[in-house]
Amino acid sequence: MTIWERLGLPPTTDMKAIKRAYARQLKVYHPEDDPAGYQALREAFDAAVGYAKKGAPLETAQNDEDWVNAEMETETEPTRETDLVLPRIRLMNPEAYPEPNSNREPDLVLPKIRLMNPEAYPEPNSNREPDLVLPKIRVMEMPPVAETDPAEANLRAVAEWIDRAAALYDDFPARISAVKWEELLHSETVWNLDTAPVVSAQLLSLLQTRRYLPTEVWQILEKSFGWLRIMEASDEYDPDLHADSFLLFYQRQLQSGFRFDSLLRTENVEIDRFLELRDLGHQALVMDHIPQAEQYLQSAYALFADDPDLLRLLGECCFRKNYYKKALDYFNRLIEIMPDEIDGYWYRAKLLHYKRDYAPLLEECKSILARWPDHEQARLLMAHAFLALGKKVEGISLVQRMAEVHHPASGTQSIPNRTKWRRFVNRKIVTGFVLALTAHLLLIGLLISSWNTANARIPISVKDLQAPNLISEQRYVELPNLDLKKLEVGEYVLNEQRVFEYKPYAFLRFDQYGDPERYIYLGEISGMPIIFLSETPLELAKEKRKTPLRGYLYPSNPELGLAVAQSLQWESLYSSDDAIGRLAAYSRSLNNLDAKAAEELAPSELAPFVETYFEVRGPIVETPYNRQFVFQLGILVFLGILGVYKTVFEYIRIRRIR
Repeated sequence: MTIWERLGLPPTTDMKAIKRAYARQLKVYHPEDDPAGYQALREAFDAAVGYAKKGAPLETAQNDEDWVNAEMETETEPTRETDLVLPRIRLMNPEAYPEPNSNREPDLVLPKIRLMNPEAYPEPNSNREPDLVLPKIRVMEMPPVAETDPAEANLRAVAEWIDRAAALYDDFPARISAVKWEELLHSETVWNLDTAPVVSAQLLSLLQTRRYLPTEVWQILEKSFGWLRIMEASDEYDPDLHADSFLLFYQRQLQSGFRFDSLLRTENVEIDRFLELRDLGHQALVMDHIPQAEQYLQSAYALFADDPDLLRLLGECCFRKNYYKKALDYFNRLIEIMPDEIDGYWYRAKLLHYKRDYAPLLEECKSILARWPDHEQARLLMAHAFLALGKKVEGISLVQRMAEVHHPASGTQSIPNRTKWRRFVNRKIVTGFVLALTAHLLLIGLLISSWNTANARIPISVKDLQAPNLISEQRYVELPNLDLKKLEVGEYVLNEQRVFEYKPYAFLRFDQYGDPERYIYLGEISGMPIIFLSETPLELAKEKRKTPLRGYLYPSNPELGLAVAQSLQWESLYSSDDAIGRLAAYSRSLNNLDAKAAEELAPSELAPFVETYFEVRGPIVETPYNRQFVFQLGILVFLGILGVYKTVFEYIRIRRIR
């Protein structure tokens, strides 16, 4: 590939054309994406610049090898070690140029020097003194020393370019010209790899203080530097960290589309102040801060009253505050300034439609369609005005013509009477009805579930343990205030297993057992013994107990019944004042006392303790009135109201059209 093909340029010595071609190709062969392609492009650019400066014939650079060889030939041949470099010496014969006044010191005169190899040319007659033979001398010029450091030159070039950008901004007619900015960007300083990042950073910093440019210019700068991606990735421009972040302003300017050319006819107006107030008013209007938007826009209006975008923003602001007459005045002024643009006419038509002035609206729509016949929204408003004024034939005809334009295959067939009901069962009505029905059903299910959960937290009073459903349904129950007996048995966690152990025995081995997980008591209801398990110690005397016992009934298990039977057995064998002896006896017979020993007990002593036990605790179910319940309730209520609104609104709209 030749250097000209690589640059995408026909052979030329125009330096400006070569630089522009290099700038275009640099976007294709980016150094980060294609290093090899960029290296070849840079070498081709350097070669083309060299040929253009030296005026070398273009046909000598037809391929890469030619221009590489040519570049090598232009370099100075390195000096060999055997060569000597001497200053230029003038050889002269002082007798040939006699000087009368010989007071000054004569020039250095050397004998004639013949550069040769004496061995190559032997002389037969060697009586005369041989000439002085010196090695070959080549006079060379030293390359010029660089005047400045390259880094310093780059910084100076960037500073000069930024000064040009600031001067371009300060000249308002040039500032709003996209062509001027494109010419500024077509500079070697912008595309030089050494200076491009510095140019981008300094220009971005400059435009944060000189920030009012047309959208077209901002888009050109974004295409050249990619500032949006840079600012979004940097914490310096994070809107969450910096309230005055330039990123939000930059994002708005890329989409705003405001005009600047109307300011060219102003005199003695602070242009940047006007643009700042207009932008702040627009931002407040977008955020629906109407009083603040009106304040900014009115201040801008005091500076310059004939800006089309400002008149449009003021009209919208007054429209939102229901100042219809004042809004209409702004739109009329907009039409006077821009009579050939549709903005003022269309805003006036929308204002008349909102005020329900259908007769003026009909005339306004006719005026718009006379000048812009393809304006579909104006045609729709015109059809609505016909229907509102009672001219159903004209309105329906206009709607049908619009339908034919968008759906030619639909034809103009009228709807038979037997199928007119289908207009009231369209997609929007069905969607709204299904949404409302689903939301209401889910809402009813949620309320029923929360009701059952709330009831499950209310205990029922139990005075007899014969009701089997109390255990099967695991109801939250409340027992009468009973006398309880504390047993010397506790429930412990030993080796990750729950065991029932004699508490004095477990206390002596506290490092193994620790504190009991649950305490065990014995009571009686209607002549039936019942075991109580509680995580905290209970008050034994019912007169001192403040609240009744609440919890759940469970069928007893053999381990629990055996532990209670053992406790009663040891209490019957040893008196309560002989606790040490009872503990010693328990320790000696611990290995022999098992389930077999429990079987030897009288059935009347063991049977009552294996049927039922009562776990003292709070309700298992959580309260239904938590955040999740409130959130689900709010969502379902909102969806239900939305579905009803959509159904009723669409039905009323169809009825009104019919």
